[in-house]
Amino acid sequence: MRIAVSRAPGAERVVTPLELFFDLVYVFAIGQLAHHLVEHVDLRTGAETVVFLYGVGLQQFSTGQFLLILALGLAAAFATFWLLQRGGRALSWRAFFRISEVLLLLLAGGLLVTGLEKLIALGALPPVADQLWNSTALLDDSTRFGGFVAAMTGYRAQPALLPMLALVVFWVTVTLALRAPRGIPKAA
Repeated sequence: MRIAVSRAPGAERVVTPLELFFDLVYVFAIGQLAHHLVEHVDLRTGAETVVFLYGVGLQQFSTGQFLLILALGLAAAFATFWLLQRGGRALSWRAFFRISEVLLLLLAGGLLVTGLEKLIALGALPPVADQLWNSTALLDDSTRFGGFVAAMTGYRAQPALLPMLALVVFWVTVTLALRAPRGIPKAA
């Protein structure tokens, strides 16, 4: 089956049910990874993150591109570590992982919307309502910047109802989970 999964004119590609399944697995895995990173700062967590991102990276890029991105990412990671060690007052480890958690959760929301849109395009789910509004004049999600915002947050200039409802439920669930009391009581 050939379906359009991009808003660019004439852009078509084959989408398999396995690809849709893994899109939803990524949403779950990124959310779990973000939560795990905040709670467990150690070498093992770093290794788990590397293994996860390695699998995602090789799927998206050629080997040469992946190695270049890997080298730049490692350089940025070492620079960030050095800055955190040197200037813990400006950016603490806790603040760093909170920011990372927010970015990963934003990405998880974006992946959730993308996965649901692919399921709607396949006819596996109904869109409920095709277009709730049109905010293309404010931010067009077919431009480079708009596409980046759409991929990172789930923003759509012309959203269908089902993905937007799912995104709202996602953020309500995340907010409630993050505000829930932790298992370790605080000392009085």
